[in-house]
Amino acid sequence: MMKHLIEICLPGTVFMFLAMLLPYQSIAQGDGVIENGKIEFERTENAYYYLDNYYGGFSVDMKKYADDYKSNFPKFKNTTFVLDFDTRQSYYHPKSNTEIKFDFLSQFASVNSVEINFDQNRTISQKNILGISYLVVDSAKNIQWKITGETREIAGFLCRRANAVIADSIYVVAFYTDQILAKGGPELFVGLPGMILGVALPNEHITWFAKNYSPEVKKDVLGSVKRIGRPIDAKGLDDVIKSDVNTKSSILKNFVRRRAIF
Repeated sequence: MMKHLIEICLPGTVFMFLAMLLPYQSIAQGDGVIENGKIEFERTENAYYYLDNYYGGFSVDMKKYADDYKSNFPKFKNTTFVLDFDTRQSYYHPKSNTEIKFDFLSQFASVNSVEINFDQNRTISQKNILGISYLVVDSAKNIQWKITGETREIAGFLCRRANAVIADSIYVVAFYTDQILAKGGPELFVGLPGMILGVALPNEHITWFAKNYSPEVKKDVLGSVKRIGRPIDAKGLDDVIKSDVNTKSSILKNFVRRRAIF
């Protein structure tokens, strides 16, 4: 088993990820095309970056919280998610409630559950924004991807790179494989000719990378999903955040709006 060190260089910091890479033959089924199964993703966030840029520069209490957090927690927050999928639908959710670390990032859409119906082009995402649970029902995002010639192996699959910009300014780097037919991915990232196994938002200091694939199949991927939250669509949620009187700082408000997108 090989270990590849993946480095994504960001302004002032470096993300390093160990991807456990297996030979292609050990995963491919039949002719190498996969229609369903389960993928584990690791979401990694640079918590110190957010503390320095959105907490440390404000009130004394927020500065104290930032300093206390740095003294007790590591720089990177890692959370494992599971994506159950078939060619018609997918369900992305935290792997275990015991692993979830409820901290300042938890109220900024850090622990989401996302349902996607590929046939209906519909998404339902459960997000915690400023302590309130929302059930965001909307159409799947129409991301204008630009596929490049760069390739990388992730979780045993050969993946091709694609770039995009969402919400006018959020730069996205994704890696997808056409060995998996479902055109989904972690969170709300969709629209490539296969399954997205890696996503990096360099300016947001967040990444999602697949750790492994399992052929485990659920008869009905969305059959047992429990939906909790205030129903709303994406535009409605953005309007709520913009009008929130408790988020007075324009910098912090913009941060919350950006986090709610993905």
